[in-house]
Amino acid sequence: MALLRTLLKRLLPSPPTIAAETGGPRPQVPQWLPYLQDLPEGRYLWCACGRSGRQPFCDGSHAGSGIEPVSFEVTRKTGTLWLCGCKHTRNPPLCDGAHNWRNR
Repeated sequence: MALLRTLLKRLLPSPPTIAAETGGPRPQVPQWLPYLQDLPEGRYLWCACGRSGRQPFCDGSHAGSGIEPVSFEVTRKTGTLWLCGCKHTRNPPLCDGAHNWRNR
């Protein structure tokens, strides 16, 4: 978990607010559990709207939703990343356990 926090601080120094909490559009929930991903180094777009057919990655389905994907980079092999599946994390793209307390 400490590794995930370190990675998060490097990727997103100030996590964005969930759009739905500010009166913005609500994302769809493709699954209530995280996506476990072993990713090679590279840049990725995490689907924040929940509409993508390639979860947890963006396929452009967000067009017109008012929700944009979150860009992130894997700079070294970190092991398994837990990417949010419920789209309610406060630390996108990483799961923060929000699926445990959000209304289902």
